[in-house]
Amino acid sequence: MKLVMQENVSLADYCTMRLGGTARYLCTVDSKEALAQAVQWANGQGLEILMLGGGSNVIFGPDGFDGLVIVDKIKGIEMIAEDNQSVTMRVGAGEDWDTFVARTVKQGLSGIEALSLIPGTVGGTPVQNVGAYGQEVGQTLVLVEAYDGLAEEFVMLQKSDLDLGYRSSNLKVPISQRRYFIHAVTFKLSKTMTLQRPLYDALEVYFRENNIQDVTPLTVRDAVI
Repeated sequence: MKLVMQENVSLADYCTMRLGGTARYLCTVDSKEALAQAVQWANGQGLEILMLGGGSNVIFGPDGFDGLVIVDKIKGIEMIAEDNQSVTMRVGAGEDWDTFVARTVKQGLSGIEALSLIPGTVGGTPVQNVGAYGQEVGQTLVLVEAYDGLAEEFVMLQKSDLDLGYRSSNLKVPISQRRYFIHAVTFKLSKTMTLQRPLYDALEVYFRENNIQDVTPLTVRDAVI
């Protein structure tokens, strides 16, 4: 996709709350090369950068954003390693998170099934170490691939580089301090069930009330939904 810079674009179309003013500039990227090009262009203009996935965790004010908004449409899901216990998958940052979760559940893989129905894209999940019902992204996260806007080079950030905590990481900083723009995330998922009874309180109640005995990725996903 050729990089197209749009000017004065309504941000209401790019967030789930459907609110907000305009972006001074906005572009959509579908590859890491396009991402690098967009960041370099913004740097050359002296503009702040905001990278958006599904727009589910942001509300824009009436003044909009006086910089470059990069809409992440970088796709792709590939299995990069497998053994008797696990499957390692590399996922484009622009992939819909719940679609990815559903795919892993269908394959019988465990590790993110309790994170079902969380809105947004894959690239946003490491930033605040998304979690729910006894699981969090940090438990399966292996690697974050990003473009470093300060050094203007691609980097690979290991899980240990991210200072993951409860709903936090060192990627979660004010816009003016952001330097890493994620284009792919790697997860290692288990072929055996990682959650056991008793489950997180709300899930345990649901399992009991509905007389569900088997704890599988599918029964957990269904219960969460």
